[in-house]
Amino acid sequence: MDSPHWLNRTIPFREGIHMRTPPPSVLLRPVLLLVLLLGILALGAQPSAWATPSQSPPAGTVPTRTPNPGPRLNLSEVKCSNQSISIEFVAVQLPDSVTDYGTVTYVVNGQSGTAAFSKRTGGVAHYLGTIATPAPDDRYSVTSASVTLATSGGPITLSLSNPGTFTVKNCKKTATVVGRCDEPLRHTLTPGSAVQLIACQWSVALGPGGLKAAGMLEIKLISPAVSRPPNAGDSFFGQHVEVTLFDSQGNAVPHPTLDTPIVLCALYTADDLARVKSAASFAIQTFDVATATWVALPTTLDAASNQACTTLPHLSLFALSAPRSALVGAAPSAGVVPASLPHTGGQVEWAIPAWMWLAIGLLLGAGAALAARRQLSA
Repeated sequence: MDSPHWLNRTIPFREGIHMRTPPPSVLLRPVLLLVLLLGILALGAQPSAWATPSQSPPAGTVPTRTPNPGPRLNLSEVKCSNQSISIEFVAVQLPDSVTDYGTVTYVVNGQSGTAAFSKRTGGVAHYLGTIATPAPDDRYSVTSASVTLATSGGPITLSLSNPGTFTVKNCKKTATVVGRCDEPLRHTLTPGSAVQLIACQWSVALGPGGLKAAGMLEIKLISPAVSRPPNAGDSFFGQHVEVTLFDSQGNAVPHPTLDTPIVLCALYTADDLARVKSAASFAIQTFDVATATWVALPTTLDAASNQACTTLPHLSLFALSAPRSALVGAAPSAGVVPASLPHTGGQVEWAIPAWMWLAIGLLLGAGAALAARRQLSA
């Protein structure tokens, strides 16, 4: 049987060597494999195809529609504020068409009072007032209240939807006592009294109702030269202070039981601030007698008044400190430099996943094996 004419064609390769031209079906398979490979690479180049859950926005949900009850007036709270009894109301679900918020008129313990409009946040209007007559039993019963709002569609009158009673205890004025820097400052306390003692850079405050029995509170300034030295790596600012509470017999009570904590504050000067890189480095420390070391307490800063404050877990010796590494001119501490910065935004870079490399390898291997088989069988 005669062979097809295309099998008799020869291609000169080298002198004395001839190669048969492969049929189209043999060439078609590598072409298809190459097209498949290019398709996989094109798919991998699309960041959206391999987006992680954090990169892909979650599917939105349709909120359940609830009926709007309309505007209403609520009693928010009755509390002690700046040694006076304050009362707050809120008008909620307000329309955008309100042009005047009016004034809340209320009745507490049978006496009338008013609360003025303070602010609006979203659909809520806030009203603040002061109860002029303190209740002998510290109970404030608000029985009624109302307010008339002016809107573009006409006036709206709201009545109190939640009458209630609040108990506010020991809302008494704080006694402020200022002492000298060179001698201890003492103040006699009675149950329920509130006091603030100030001596130079240090102040100590006991809130109303904190003490249940009579006693005496003392603060005494101590020079750092005769006090305890700082921990290695720390520096002190100003004088130290020793806070002591004595009972009615004159005995020191280092761990008093208080309903409200004692707050200790230290003023830092402009010179102190110039010594540190940031005021956030300041901390109030207490001396731990058991370990003979200083322990930093949680400290909050009031930049407006240049104060660092903390609540006292016990009464002892205290100092204002900062790490030496935070001082101006201190050498920066060695840190670990990351090999690369995290990607925080911008265009998402793509990379071929490991499984894709495996697929590519398998396809190339299959193609090579098929081509070798064809050559061997030729």
